[in-house]
Amino acid sequence: MKKFALLLPLILLFSCTNSIVTEITKDFPNNTWKKREGKTFEFDMTADKGAAKLAVKFSHIYDPGYTSVPIRIVIKHPDGQIETQTTTLELRDEKGKDLSDCAGDICDLKQVVIKHSPFHKGSYNVTIQNNFKQGDLPNVLALGIVVEE
Repeated sequence: MKKFALLLPLILLFSCTNSIVTEITKDFPNNTWKKREGKTFEFDMTADKGAAKLAVKFSHIYDPGYTSVPIRIVIKHPDGQIETQTTTLELRDEKGKDLSDCAGDICDLKQVVIKHSPFHKGSYNVTIQNNFKQGDLPNVLALGIVVEE
């Protein structure tokens, strides 16, 4: 029962009613995301979407020991075009307030990284790489992407 209680916030985080695509990985041995290790998500768009957004979902332990996570995102589009973007997942605002939704020791963050972009019908490959300067990133529970209208 304890395990279910711990997984419930993750289930709620990754369920979204207006999502077109949701992909998640929990492959973080010892809850650690190795430096520069890429997590790859592959999905198919079944129809063209003229203005969709791509969000990154990041689940972590409460007070993980860092306030932001620099990442590199590489998107391979169906036409073979490769798009690269760097951004930072912000876990706290400038006043120190948590931006993640926390339930007990589990916190979930969803941050839009691409707004109003066309997603055409076809196969996509999205890789997210940890660019944390201090080395491996501890206290990571899950990472995912969601494409929403």
